[in-house]
Amino acid sequence: YVEKVVSLLARDVPFWVTINEPMVYSYFSYLLGTWPPQDKSLLHSRQVTNNLVNAHIKAYHLIRAIYKKHNLEYPKISIAQNMQAFVPCPLTLKNKLAAYLRHKFYNLDFIERLMAKAALDFIGLEEELHAAPQSSDSRSLPSDISPVLDKFLFQARFSSPIPRG
Repeated sequence: YVEKVVSLLARDVPFWVTINEPMVYSYFSYLLGTWPPQDKSLLHSRQVTNNLVNAHIKAYHLIRAIYKKHNLEYPKISIAQNMQAFVPCPLTLKNKLAAYLRHKFYNLDFIERLMAKAALDFIGLEEELHAAPQSSDSRSLPSDISPVLDKFLFQARFSSPIPRG
């Protein structure tokens, strides 16, 4: 599918998003079990996430190969990553740990794994509002996303910086 679509559209498309919100799919379908196939399994959720990471990496390399074959400038390739602000409520040690782990695995893990394989040219973020009030600015990204973005910006293959605002 990737080969067919990219071959047809390559001359007109400078950006590709291979997967829309992979962690939303894995979380709701295989961890919470609220979406089909309604499979409540941490193991299956992790397997699905691994498969999505591998699918993106394969698509990334295939897209670049197609552009190279047609002597085109490489496009920018990413995923659309949903970001959630996990806020411990009430502020107990157990809830702080739970919020940290959810943030680490839901928000950062997928992106970090793609960065480790040099298979991400930009980060397409989809931010969600958090439910529990934490500050007067309820639309701010979680505080520890900044080091990940800084690390990514250092590794990025394009010349213009990602605007932050």
